Amino acid sequence: MPLPRNRSRSKRKIFKRTTSGTKVVYKRRVKGKVHRCAVCHSVLPGTHSLPGMSKSQKRPERLFGGHLCHTCTRKVVLYATRVNTGLITMDDVDIKYRKYVQEMVDKI
Repeated sequence: MPLPRNRSRSKRKIFKRTTSGTKVVYKRRVKGKVHRCAVCHSVLPGTHSLPGMSKSQKRPERLFGGHLCHTCTRKVVLYATRVNTGLITMDDVDIKYRKYVQEMVDKI
């Protein structure tokens, strides 16, 4: 029977082989993954996935907060305003931003 502190599913099992050849199981608490931008895959600051936090503490309260970084959000807003004013068409928008620009254009 495992110790009471090791019965939790929130701890990850790590299997190690020691120099003498025996297997040892370590348990380490899972802290959550690092969130990344959906377009450029840079690390999103200000986002957390820890349990016990409210939704507003887990991600920023702005447009595409928790999905896109600030530079990609800026590009999406610029593309969306240019599409709305008629300076460019959706075919001129970069393919990686097109989904988010279309979402903004539909809202406006």
